[in-house]
Amino acid sequence: MSRALNTQIAGVVRYAVVNRRVSCDLCGDGVLLKAGNGMNYGLNHVGALIWNLLQQSPRTLEEMKSEVLARYRADPDRVESDILDLLAGLAAANLIEKQA
Repeated sequence: MSRALNTQIAGVVRYAVVNRRVSCDLCGDGVLLKAGNGMNYGLNHVGALIWNLLQQSPRTLEEMKSEVLARYRADPDRVESDILDLLAGLAAANLIEKQA
């Protein structure tokens, strides 16, 4: 699937945390612990922001992108690409899921 089509679909899909995970803040960065397998995952400042947003409530790609752009001066296309990469990684680790 092309990134453009994936982006269109991702804009109407909400992403949500799967069964609350243990997480903590480390000077603005984040650490996630998946209790089932004992794995931990590190997040940078932006990744921690996205994780915190997802813990509050399910979010669309556009909602997350808007929050990041409101706080950081960055290229919107790069932000979107980075968020999609993060979401793909979190989904592959079964930490989040897509909701229709």
